[in-house]
Amino acid sequence: MLSGSIYRLCASSCPRWAQKRPSRSSAAQATGWRRQMFKKVRRKFIISAMSATLVVTLALIISINLINYMQVTGNLKAVMDEMDPRQAFSAPQDQEMRDEEDMTEPDGSSPAYPPDFHREMRNTAEVQYAGRYFTILVDGSGTSHASGGSFGLDDEEASTLASDILNRKHPSGIYNNYLYEVREIGNEGQKLVRLLDCTTELGAMRSLLLTSILVGLGGLLLTFLFICRMSEKAIWPLRESMEKQKRFITDAGHELKTPLSVIGTNMDILAMDLPDNEWVKGTKKQVGKLRGLIEHLISLSRLEEAQGELKMKPFNLSQAVQDTADAFEGIGDMNNTPVCTKIAENLTVTADEASIVQLLTILTDNALKYALPDTDVELRLSRQGRHVCFETVNVWDRSTPSDQLDRFFDRFYRGDPSRSGGAKARGYGLGLSIAQAIAARNHLTLHVSEDEAHRIVFRVLFP
Repeated sequence: MLSGSIYRLCASSCPRWAQKRPSRSSAAQATGWRRQMFKKVRRKFIISAMSATLVVTLALIISINLINYMQVTGNLKAVMDEMDPRQAFSAPQDQEMRDEEDMTEPDGSSPAYPPDFHREMRNTAEVQYAGRYFTILVDGSGTSHASGGSFGLDDEEASTLASDILNRKHPSGIYNNYLYEVREIGNEGQKLVRLLDCTTELGAMRSLLLTSILVGLGGLLLTFLFICRMSEKAIWPLRESMEKQKRFITDAGHELKTPLSVIGTNMDILAMDLPDNEWVKGTKKQVGKLRGLIEHLISLSRLEEAQGELKMKPFNLSQAVQDTADAFEGIGDMNNTPVCTKIAENLTVTADEASIVQLLTILTDNALKYALPDTDVELRLSRQGRHVCFETVNVWDRSTPSDQLDRFFDRFYRGDPSRSGGAKARGYGLGLSIAQAIAARNHLTLHVSEDEAHRIVFRVLFP
């Protein structure tokens, strides 16, 4: 977004900024920077892949155990329904009479089968659960009567168990390793509590849950090792594509410089013979724009590749901001957007001075370009806790939604009419992208926001 004059001003005031030939240390910095960037990409890939795997594993574990729970409880309820609740309250004499009937044939003769055959056949379906099924009858006064063996419970324990179950909200369910069901019988407030001990089944379900969790954790561990091993290959196409893109921008920029220089020289020669020719003037103007665009693209590419040596040293940021304000004072007065400053004195930061001057220049130039006429452009420098804060504040037309302000840092982004052309909107749409790259290289924080007065604020935080 810098005009040619501002660009040359920065280069002349800070020769290091215009330095283009990287040293060995800068090459090492570039390699380290790219390595860190790809490590971040690889880490994000691993986190995304493991998150998806974790969700799928949890879904499988929950589904398997939920289906098993529903099947087991369904089978137990079916068994309980097959058990005769009246059997537990039958008199012993009646049971003996039924047994005797089983041992007599219809014609009164002795059976051809063993005496217990019919009783065993009748109880075949119940034999597995007969010793684990019992009932508790609770009369209207609250007195409990256990029958059916009560599975090792005495009357007091059975009464306590029945009381606890009756106090529960649900008439059926699992309580204390018992599958229970409460029924009302008769008109005297009697309740029948049917219970089936399911300790074995619940133990099997817990064992399946533990096994599935252990298998899931083992699968996650193996998946993590596999993804870590394959992530390097997975991001390799991205790495190769980014490297090719950066090399293309740099190489194409250098290749375009020669023909542009030839065209510019030819136009200068033609201008000597045709000083007032509008086509010659227009061609020279467009050649100048192309040169500026190429310089900006190459500069941005070098910043992203971390080329160029950074000389981190303390310097007076207050003086640098004041010098920038003085350089733009005339431009602001000419455009009816005067530059106002609020600069704290003698604030020192440790950074690369040349690139910071470029950053200040880009942000100030951007504020002046897009400030509304007859409004002030403020440059602020202050200390905020442990940080030093530089801000540019200007009134703008608010044509870009507040939730899209971060898109200003995208290359060639022009979100409002003034950024799409016009006399005032000169530039290439790369200035803020370059500013963000400079901030990243110097480990600074650069972001944009809108204040209470609906002015746009670009803020840089120095550590």
